[in-house]
Amino acid sequence: MKFEVNAPEDAFLGPADADSVKVMFVAENSDDQPPGYPEPCYFFSDRQVQVYLNELTPSGELKIATKVGDFDIPLGVGGLRNTRVRILAKVTFGNSERGERKDVPIILQADPPVLNKAIVLEPEATVPAGQSIHGYVTVEKWYSPIKEIQIGVDRNDSGSLEETDKPEKLIRPDDGKWRFTLPTEGLPPRGYTLIAKATDSLGMTSKAITRNVTLDKPATHIIPPTTSTISGTITDQEGRPVNGADITLRGTNFTTQSDASGKFTIKDVPHGTYKLEARGVVIGSYRSAKEDIVLPGPSEPLTVHIKLMW
Repeated sequence: MKFEVNAPEDAFLGPADADSVKVMFVAENSDDQPPGYPEPCYFFSDRQVQVYLNELTPSGELKIATKVGDFDIPLGVGGLRNTRVRILAKVTFGNSERGERKDVPIILQADPPVLNKAIVLEPEATVPAGQSIHGYVTVEKWYSPIKEIQIGVDRNDSGSLEETDKPEKLIRPDDGKWRFTLPTEGLPPRGYTLIAKATDSLGMTSKAITRNVTLDKPATHIIPPTTSTISGTITDQEGRPVNGADITLRGTNFTTQSDASGKFTIKDVPHGTYKLEARGVVIGSYRSAKEDIVLPGPSEPLTVHIKLMW
């Protein structure tokens, strides 16, 4: 800890303990020292004097040097750990506090961050192969801000998160839920493990947490003789395209995703009435919209435009 003392000209000239500087740890929201806090440190000058060995001559003579400057001291934390405290410094001249007082909030952290036990999947742990896996991770209350969370599909069953797993770095949320969208293109249908870990601003990494997920075989359907095509775009409420949104015809096996331009196409759909559902990420959160549609007959394509509002 480094600090300097700006004292009046008549300070620190009397008895040795008449004027003093007191430095101590106090609670986050008060000047109290709860039980277990280290004892205050006292200094009885406005400068730190350092005495050190400067030279040892061939004749065996020791030359001592001194250095006077601002304070640069180690400050022991005792048993304090994983807590928020303040360092409080007071200057006392005689029996009055005529000098300034300064306090600095700090975080004393000894342990890495802790992720909550569960990776939450939305909506469920079985996902059709080729579709994205959606969900979120939450963090237990922690002292040092979380810098990032990484999550990915353990593609090779290695038990750890590797670059080949193409982990996603999650964006800091406003609601405490670190949301993710993991693509599954190229992964064969079977069971997989999701792995997530967090790194705080001090560079400490949490223990990994896991969640099982199953990629199901895409359901097959018989194309009837009378079919048509549904196409359209997915945008947010300001008209910007939404990439990677999942589009589903409720009650059927028809599903697809929008491309970078927000466009999508579903082919070979029997004519009839359907509920079209779109779900995607807009400004860091999942948004969804539903629309009732009608395919009147074969060879009559339908174009729709769906907005995901926030």
